Amino acid sequence: MIKIMPWHKATVLSRKQLSPTVTKLTLQIQPPNTEDRPTTPFTFLPGQWVDFTPLLTPSPTSPLSSRPVPPKDAIGGYSITSTPSNLPLFELAIQKSRHP
Repeated sequence: MIKIMPWHKATVLSRKQLSPTVTKLTLQIQPPNTEDRPTTPFTFLPGQWVDFTPLLTPSPTSPLSSRPVPPKDAIGGYSITSTPSNLPLFELAIQKSRHP
């Protein structure tokens, strides 16, 4: 049985190139219980993956602000490489792929 989880907003805190084809993103989940976010806290079990939609907001202080922003409906599934005890921070491993 597949359980559909609510969408949560997160902020990208850092990006590190681990190899020519793998990048690590460190994200911070924004707190729940606000008007535009789910009231269910973000949780996961070790080994799970997450659907991730990049929605970058331009910021003059962000090193990612000059990068192209993918369409809002560009969703990808990524491996969570951190443990739940690190929440609200978590890390994703993103492997370069030719798959659209």
